Amino acid sequence: MQCPRCQHENRPDAKFCDECGTPVAGRPSADLTDEIKALRRLLIEAREQREATSEILRVISQSQTDVQPVFDTIVRNAVQLCGALRGAVYRVENGMIHFVAHHNFTPEGLEARRRAFPQPLSAPGDPMARMTAEGQVARTSDSEVDAAIDPESRAVFRLHGLRSGLNVPMLRDGRVVGSIALGHSDTNAFTDDHIALLKTFADQAVIAIENVRLFKELEARNRDLTESLDQQTATAEILRVISQAQRDVQPVFDTIVRNAVRLCGALQGGVYRFDGEFVHSVAHDGYTPEQLRQWQATWPKPVSAPSVACQAIRTRGPILVRDFAAASELVSELVVTPETRANMRSRGSRSVMAVPMFRQNAVIGAISLAHGDVEAFSDAHVELLKTFADQAVIAIENVRLFTELQEKNKALTTAHAQVTEALDQQTATSEVLKVISRSTFDLQPVLDTLVENAVRLCGANTGLIWRFGGEVFRLTADYGLSDEARDFWERNPHRPGRGSLTGRTALERRPISYS
Repeated sequence: MQCPRCQHENRPDAKFCDECGTPVAGRPSADLTDEIKALRRLLIEAREQREATSEILRVISQSQTDVQPVFDTIVRNAVQLCGALRGAVYRVENGMIHFVAHHNFTPEGLEARRRAFPQPLSAPGDPMARMTAEGQVARTSDSEVDAAIDPESRAVFRLHGLRSGLNVPMLRDGRVVGSIALGHSDTNAFTDDHIALLKTFADQAVIAIENVRLFKELEARNRDLTESLDQQTATAEILRVISQAQRDVQPVFDTIVRNAVRLCGALQGGVYRFDGEFVHSVAHDGYTPEQLRQWQATWPKPVSAPSVACQAIRTRGPILVRDFAAASELVSELVVTPETRANMRSRGSRSVMAVPMFRQNAVIGAISLAHGDVEAFSDAHVELLKTFADQAVIAIENVRLFTELQEKNKALTTAHAQVTEALDQQTATSEVLKVISRSTFDLQPVLDTLVENAVRLCGANTGLIWRFGGEVFRLTADYGLSDEARDFWERNPHRPGRGSLTGRTALERRPISYS
């Protein structure tokens, strides 16, 4: 058949020109009009489906941590594109089927759905739950006459004003993770095209679920990695402070409590030392000046006092109070006084924990933290605080050993000096005696030796020996004097009296020294 526009010779049964698309002449105009309308309808449906798919994919890309917006978008578009009356999304998690999204339900129908779920995947009671658990496409043409519909399911259809229904499973690796269900008030409302569309939506829902799961796993791994890195950094900082604080453990305590508060997200923290009878507050972090003043006024305390730090020392184990504001007077085996509860409330603290510090199986203190939330501390936080407690004990032991070593070194140095001094004195005495033995008729060598050894043993600069001749003291021997000084003293002898050190010594007949 020849095209009236381009003269192309087409097939006898052609509806449109194969070359230019012009309707072929000779066909009834009514047929052409119906066909054009059908094509337009298909084009509109394809455009609507494309737009719905684009919207769902956009929501998926924007919902990295929450799949709920995706479910809401899917069920709304599914109802609209399939011309359904109502729609719902069911999800399987931890062996339970949950009603997670809906569109166009009546308040009564919505309340009924919420009451019916969740249900166990292994023994679903609700008809929609059973269809979800089966993991197969289920299409109901007429709930009133369909032999496969039991009375209970028929009652559910009637409750929601439905006659036909469609349920398409969401599958991941062959495992049911949920389903999309639609209901219509007419019979035979759902076609194969609707099933194909719902399968596409189901695949998109599975993609969204998987995306959120992977993103959360990545977030968890990054969080774990960040926490591990933070803990390693804190440990490195503490060890560095320990290596630099050989004489004083206070910088270590301050660094430990600051890092403990930061890494555990706590409000306040403290380090406490135990002397065998009383518990002392030795370091703190996170307190306002007023809070700190009130807190420090309550320390030291006897170890029997109602305090988590004291209890950790008494019981030799970690203490975890999940809610300090609990009505009971007994919290985690800790008797809480009204004053203690009021103090914690004034600081905004709800949960607290403490771990003891051990040295050679003896408790020597504790570290405690307070948080503003209930049940804020986990087992991981307890283990972290145990690590910090061990590091605090290392610092205490290092300072103790260093102090002991210094004292021993000082004692050894003193003993060595005393031995050296005694040996020097014995050597000097021996030398003087030797000179005396050789100088039977001459005293001068003995005096020279005496003054020289006296200067050396006393660490002096000069030394002089004066002899009393009845009226004055004359210079007899010296060591370290210059020629000018010697000549001066030889020409200026001393007389007894307070005018000179030598004269005063003779007058008072006792040793005289000036600083």
